[in-house]
Amino acid sequence: MICLDAADGTVRWEQGVSWRLALLAERLNPGLFQAEWPGEIDGRIRLDGSLGPEGVQTLTLSAQIAELSGSLRGYPVSAHGDIEWRAGQLVAEALHFASGPNRVEVDGRAGDQLDLQFDIRRKP
Repeated sequence: MICLDAADGTVRWEQGVSWRLALLAERLNPGLFQAEWPGEIDGRIRLDGSLGPEGVQTLTLSAQIAELSGSLRGYPVSAHGDIEWRAGQLVAEALHFASGPNRVEVDGRAGDQLDLQFDIRRKP
């Protein structure tokens, strides 16, 4: 079963497209789209963005992952934090991913200059 509820959202088609969505996912199974990645994911994510009439060079994206948890390929997974793409620069704030005993934490910027702090913990 898939349940994806855009509990609060707007999409505007004025001089390009812009969106502001609050998403609630319950038991989302990525295996329906990619058979090698079965699982059940729950999450609360805020997505904001825009794409101007000039095309992809004007793309802005922002995701605030309040909570993401569940299982993927038989492993527990979780994520939270903020990530943004604007003007060719990727910004991560307190971005945390976990799969089983493995963890990745990222803060900083990547674009013309790289200013990232990260912590990767892998356990066998």
